[in-house]
Amino acid sequence: MNGFSRERMTEEAAHGFDSEVRELVSKYCPEGEMVLQSVGKVVWGNPTTK
Repeated sequence: MNGFSRERMTEEAAHGFDSEVRELVSKYCPEGEMVLQSVGKVVWGNPTTK
């Protein structure tokens, strides 16, 4: 866990964080949506022992 997890924030802090991030990010998302791309790797098979 990190300090930004909901479990470690008060409800007031979580709402404040949400509002501040929304204000910062909305400048880059004029249509109200953010498009993100992600990359992953899937390896099939049984894990090897080290």
